[in-house]
Amino acid sequence: MYSNRRFLMMLVVLSLLTLGLLPALGQDNPWFVYLYNGRDLVRVYQDGTQAAFNLGLKEDVFVGAREMAFSRDGSRAAFCATSYPPAVEGQASLPPSTHVYLRDIAAQTNVLDVDLGSAIACRVGENGLSPDGALVAVGVINYFPGDPAADTSKPAWQLLVLDAATGSIVYELNPQSPQAVSQGMPERGLVMS
Repeated sequence: MYSNRRFLMMLVVLSLLTLGLLPALGQDNPWFVYLYNGRDLVRVYQDGTQAAFNLGLKEDVFVGAREMAFSRDGSRAAFCATSYPPAVEGQASLPPSTHVYLRDIAAQTNVLDVDLGSAIACRVGENGLSPDGALVAVGVINYFPGDPAADTSKPAWQLLVLDAATGSIVYELNPQSPQAVSQGMPERGLVMS
């Protein structure tokens, strides 16, 4: 009797696994994965074929591969990019320039380009795009509290939710927001992950 139950249980598990695989096997579009090589997104398909899509960024722009979010169908990518002006001997270094982009990958055009100013860090995590692609969430660190060169007209950090069509801020959380204050979220010491 014990072996019959065990056999039935294994049969149920095997059936569930098979049913879970059928939708993936029956898809018209083959699956793929993106790799970022520092300039391009390289789409690698299940059969090993590849296609490269340039992000259209200048040489002095940094994009972290972990700071990207993709639409469900893989047609768009949201990411932060920071440009560091070259140092000029004898002059004070210029502040970085940070943008958040929503890019149509195949068309190789930016659907959205929001200038975040001289933020020192920016992150659109893997879940930074809403399921319908209408919103982009981005974390921004504008400065470290206590920095004498900081532009304190902005909060030290911000969590922004942007409208993907217009770039307008739909929602913002920062150290001065009532929700942050009531939860005791500090101005310093937070880590973007």
